[in-house]
Amino acid sequence: MISSRTLIYSIVNRVFRHEESIAIAGEQKVLFTSLNLNRDLGLSRLNDLCKEMFGREYSEHNGMWSEHLVFLSALSISNVPIKRILEIGTFKGETTSIISKLFPSSEIVSVDLSHEEIRNNGTYSYAISEIQDQTQRRALGDVEFLELNSVNLLGFEKTFDLIWVDGYHLAPTVIIDIANSVRMLRKGGIALCDDVYFEKSWLERDSDLSSKQVLDLLTDCGMISQKFIYKRLGKKFNNRIVRSKMLGVAIKN
Repeated sequence: MISSRTLIYSIVNRVFRHEESIAIAGEQKVLFTSLNLNRDLGLSRLNDLCKEMFGREYSEHNGMWSEHLVFLSALSISNVPIKRILEIGTFKGETTSIISKLFPSSEIVSVDLSHEEIRNNGTYSYAISEIQDQTQRRALGDVEFLELNSVNLLGFEKTFDLIWVDGYHLAPTVIIDIANSVRMLRKGGIALCDDVYFEKSWLERDSDLSSKQVLDLLTDCGMISQKFIYKRLGKKFNNRIVRSKMLGVAIKN
């Protein structure tokens, strides 16, 4: 029997399909500019890279792709020095491989649970067959992969210029991940945080407000400057039924 959640998403997809919100697209461009990033140039480079790697241009309707890739691409052609990068949450390694192409001269570390732990605890259960094991991950020779719970990074002494925070999205883990990422950033470094909600949604099981709350607290304490950009721009991702997901941009003061 189909769930009410699945039915509602199906209806929303049929109503909006791949229709872009012109207003949100315009707002996103302004948000990028406020971060001294050129979204158009970033998207152009990302399209070229996606065609080279996957045989197709970037689309937010393709799997897990979203504006985090456009942001990273725009950042890669900016004047911001990015020498060391940390990714929290390797998942399938797709973003990892894109990051390695965008920042070929950077030192990259990617952290995730072991393949066995992922199978045992049900993390990524919907895509378990697509998760890379350690042998597959080693194929990206320019990336250092660490199999550990991201909470263990509390003892990590390295500093980074860029951290992509895409681990477990619920408290307390996400609170620790974001706060610890800010600790590991150099001054002026950037933490990009996935799936930030401004309000809870009964449709989204992981619509925890913890990411927004910890970013607000770190801002109030003067530790970071923060901005938020849209995760996706289409109307089916941003409407009264399906609430907008945001990406948090934390810049260490």
